[in-house]
Amino acid sequence: MAYLPLLILGILHGVVDCCATMIPPLWNPLEEAFALQGMTGIIIAAVQIPASFGQTVFGMFADRFASRWLTIIGAAMAVLGLGLAGLCTNLFSVVAMLALSAAGIGLFHPEAVTLANRVAGRGRSIGLFLGCGFLGQAIGPVCISYLIDPRQGRTLTDTWRTLPVGMTIVAIAAVAMAVIPMGKHAAGRLARSHRTEHAAIRRRVLQLLVLMSVTKSMGIMMLLYTLPQFIDDQVATGWWMSIYMAAQAAGILGGGWIIAERQQRFMLVMSLVAGLATVGFLILTAGMATVELPLLSVYGFAVAWAIPTTIQLGQAIAPGRERMVGGLMIGFSWGTAMLVTAPLAGWIGDAELPTGVAYAVAALFTVCALACAAALPKQKILELLSQPA
Repeated sequence: MAYLPLLILGILHGVVDCCATMIPPLWNPLEEAFALQGMTGIIIAAVQIPASFGQTVFGMFADRFASRWLTIIGAAMAVLGLGLAGLCTNLFSVVAMLALSAAGIGLFHPEAVTLANRVAGRGRSIGLFLGCGFLGQAIGPVCISYLIDPRQGRTLTDTWRTLPVGMTIVAIAAVAMAVIPMGKHAAGRLARSHRTEHAAIRRRVLQLLVLMSVTKSMGIMMLLYTLPQFIDDQVATGWWMSIYMAAQAAGILGGGWIIAERQQRFMLVMSLVAGLATVGFLILTAGMATVELPLLSVYGFAVAWAIPTTIQLGQAIAPGRERMVGGLMIGFSWGTAMLVTAPLAGWIGDAELPTGVAYAVAALFTVCALACAAALPKQKILELLSQPA
């Protein structure tokens, strides 16, 4: 029975993350509609700030006033904002609607990831929940690329077509959530003595995990935003973005399914070593599209493998602050990555630099993430910090 509410949360997560990855493929249509030469990357990064940094704020709020309905409200905002953007006639209103969608994404994630961890009661539930989200991310670019395909006479205004399907799914999920028990659900209050035990080492581990998540996400997003720079066809770009996201979903599902609470540090290190080796091959094969694109998928799979372990470990060492930690691990990490890599990838593309430059930058981010994983305490210490109250 525990997997039924997890399925509801997973479907909602897929819808929300589908909306999130429908925004980057709007790069070229936004440039054409509003003559934004050189500014598109900055705008795309800016409108997604509520989806990223907002998650930490929403998480802090939810730790005090938990409510499963935050997931429904957030999902509805994500769908409505994206769909209504197509009905707007000026840049300001389009950006405002995309920001509304991003705010819904930010509101959804902290509560949803904590609830998913509790309804099934074990680590692999995070992997299933996150895997559904990444599957949604894989679907998003393909769907939006077909919806706004200029070869079919479609434009940015056709994003409204996402509304009927998206809102129907959210409505069904709301009804299901009202009648199906969602497991243990409470605000994040815990005895102060347990929260402050080993406080210094807990802070250090959490800082390393967040920094590792940020730099790892930068590597992933740098490669994602590089795709539109050397694939001119809108639909082809959407397909390859989807394949890249699907590879990450497969990595998350695999990592979540065999999550090992006694080998957390090892899994984190090996995941990043594999990613670094793959991006090294990307640098060597830069300019060979038939090799580059499959290697991008291998990189996404390898680096995403340890994401469930990262989130589970982060929430375990911060009892009573699980939602805030979820916001840091997901929203803050991905948001910082988007804020940095979208303009950077845009600059590399506008300057017509070789794609190998973007790959080298991704390699640097991966090295930083690997250094953070290697700096974590020994596994026995991590197990001690993860013990429940």
